Amino acid sequence: MLRFSALAPDGSPVDGFVFDGNMVTYNGAAPVDAGIRVERTLPPTDDPQWLVPGVFYGENRPERCTRIFPRYTPGHVDVERMESDAWSFRADRCATPAVFARGSGLVTEEVSPLGQAGVGFAYHADGLARFSLSRGAASLRRLRDARPARRADAHVATG
Repeated sequence: MLRFSALAPDGSPVDGFVFDGNMVTYNGAAPVDAGIRVERTLPPTDDPQWLVPGVFYGENRPERCTRIFPRYTPGHVDVERMESDAWSFRADRCATPAVFARGSGLVTEEVSPLGQAGVGFAYHADGLARFSLSRGAASLRRLRDARPARRADAHVATG
C-alpha cells in the first residue's frame, strides 16, 4: 500500500495537504516549503535486496572492502565509513529513477513541477523496510494559484 506525505526541508510533516489516490492538493492559507513523499512499506525482512539502478545494489559494499562508498547496514550508522540503514539519492543520479526491494518497486521522473525528484530507502527499528520517492521542495500556493501539473507528474508507477 502506498502512503503519501508532505514534508518540510527538516523532515517534519507539513499540514494543509490533501491526498486523494495519486493526486495531491495544497489547501493551506499561506505558501509553504514542502516536498511530497510517496512511500511503500514492505514486510519485515533480514535482506530487503535494495536496488537503485546505477547507484545501489543490495548492501552495495562488502563489509571488508577498504574502499569507502555507501553501504547499507541495518540498524547501524557510521558516517566515517559511509554506512547507514537509510539512503536517498537525487533521481538524476540513477540510471533509472526508481527504487526496488523484494519484488516491489517505485518509479518516478527525474524532475517534477516541484523540482528535483529523489529516491530512497530505509530499514527502521520496527522491523519494516520502507522505500520512497520524494519530490523536491517547492514554494506551494493555494490551489487556485498553482500551475496545472502535467499528467505524468500526477501519476506514480508501482511495480
